[in-house]
Amino acid sequence: MARALRTAGLPYVFHVADPWPDFPIAMGYLQSGLERRLAFGLEDFAYRGAAAITTVSPGLVNLLSAKRSAAGRVELIPNGVDVGRFDHELTPGGARRQLGWDEAFTIVYAGTVGLAQGVGSLLEAARLVADDVRIRIVGEGVEKPDLVARSREMNLANVVFHGSVPQADVPLILAAADAGLVMLRRGPLYEDSLPTKLLETMAAGRPVIVSADGLPARIVGDSGSGYVAGAEDPAGLARAIEACRLDPHRARRGAEARTFVARHYGREGIIDQLAEILARAARAS
Repeated sequence: MARALRTAGLPYVFHVADPWPDFPIAMGYLQSGLERRLAFGLEDFAYRGAAAITTVSPGLVNLLSAKRSAAGRVELIPNGVDVGRFDHELTPGGARRQLGWDEAFTIVYAGTVGLAQGVGSLLEAARLVADDVRIRIVGEGVEKPDLVARSREMNLANVVFHGSVPQADVPLILAAADAGLVMLRRGPLYEDSLPTKLLETMAAGRPVIVSADGLPARIVGDSGSGYVAGAEDPAGLARAIEACRLDPHRARRGAEARTFVARHYGREGIIDQLAEILARAARAS
């Protein structure tokens, strides 16, 4: 697509949600020198032809700006969320009744169960919390079959796996949580990520338990909207879950989460920012 636009002389803005090939290399892929040269060559070609390159976090702005083919044209366009999709007045108990879930203190992880998330740490944390804490993992991904098998081997009665759900059902799933869970593996690229599931949980008016370093942890800490554990730290995650369960101000944290995300990551404002970048690209052509 970049080649076709460049050949036609049409301006384009290239959006980078995750830095490739940096991310697959960090996860152990693209081992050969030839693979890496080809991947970086394609990246270089796409960036050089772009009127602007956008990405989702300040750390990724810095990473891309250090590449010669992108330098001077990288702009921040964070992920955003349509706060109006989420009914923050629906109680967790009410949502659980609609879903047919049992009435228990419920933590929901909703999203990809893949290599970048490190959901395996959650199983280790589940062994350290009370059996009456319900941990629901909603979604699919390459690690899920192994995690389901491990959960059975560990006899984790407090962990329940669900399949992926349509986007239209995500608000109800998150409403059923006493707290949402966001997880990422340890490493500099993960620290600069901005998971959509973090913003959606906050928009649902639910506190967030985050097991990650860097930007996700700072957002939760700065907004007072939840509880933070380090990346890939099962004991710390178990402590965060227990702190959430015992917190008499948990509902207030959820309200603060919704207010914060509406102010800083509301989709309408972010669309306005993107529209201005697109307009500048069109004018420059």
